[in-house]
Amino acid sequence: GIFHLMTHAFFKSLLFLCAGSVIHGLDGEQDMNRMGGLRHHMPITWLTMLIAGLAISGIPPFAGFFSKDLILASAYSSGQMWLWALAIVTVGLTALYMFRLLFMTFHGASRVEPAKAHHVHESPPVMAVPLIVLAIFSIIGGWVGLPQGILWGDVFERFLAPIAPSMTPEAGAAAVGAGLSPWTASAIALAMALIGIAIAWVCYLQNPGLPARVAGSLRGLYRLLLDKYYIDELYNLFIGRPLFWISQFVLFRGIDTGVIDGIVDGAGLGVEGSGEGLRRLETGNVRDYAFAYLLGVLAIAAYYVYRAMH
Repeated sequence: GIFHLMTHAFFKSLLFLCAGSVIHGLDGEQDMNRMGGLRHHMPITWLTMLIAGLAISGIPPFAGFFSKDLILASAYSSGQMWLWALAIVTVGLTALYMFRLLFMTFHGASRVEPAKAHHVHESPPVMAVPLIVLAIFSIIGGWVGLPQGILWGDVFERFLAPIAPSMTPEAGAAAVGAGLSPWTASAIALAMALIGIAIAWVCYLQNPGLPARVAGSLRGLYRLLLDKYYIDELYNLFIGRPLFWISQFVLFRGIDTGVIDGIVDGAGLGVEGSGEGLRRLETGNVRDYAFAYLLGVLAIAAYYVYRAMH
């Protein structure tokens, strides 16, 4: 897992940077339907993105081949066959969508808008050099995890052994050997990746109109996949809208406006009313103050007279 995380960092970062290079070279264009034929205009970006695509698809000798197959073999040896089968299918889908990206962007006829076609250019060195560096590591980054007994095998696992004893070559070999041999796991995964690449080659390079025809014949399934299984709509219906209603009418109008603002505003109005009442006593007229003083003296005198009589 940690080994795949390391190799994944190389080619996944490279893919993101290559995408940015394409967007930069096309003056901000991000729609693959408006690309095509960029290989001759952006050779460095094309080559490095091809390397990243091969690596993430698990094609040897690129980095993803060595790390992904260990995960697949471990999944098989765990006894969870459905999990292993799902991972194998995912390998094919990964290769399919990655080479769909490559073929639609860099190969075939150009679909670039005429206004932008003459502006297409390769990225400057400040952008191209990191692509080359990451491409090199996407090729050789997996070589530190060669199987035990091949060249300098298991360098990465031995490096992690002091902090992760379960990462030792012996533990990994035992886990893999419990179910499926590494060579068989590699062959199955490689076959699925090549099938995915072949499908992408047929559908998006040799016969670009085929995906549209398939989508037309499977309109219901196509609509379901295009709308992402309607997850967004279901989320909005059962979670988004109820939460909006609760926040708007219960929390905002009921608690925030009704209770909290009522307490704050009520305290302010109470102080304002008290001040208004007290303000009427402060007339600024000396006669009023003298009369009030006289009433106070009479009240005090009456109190003491009452106490003396009783």
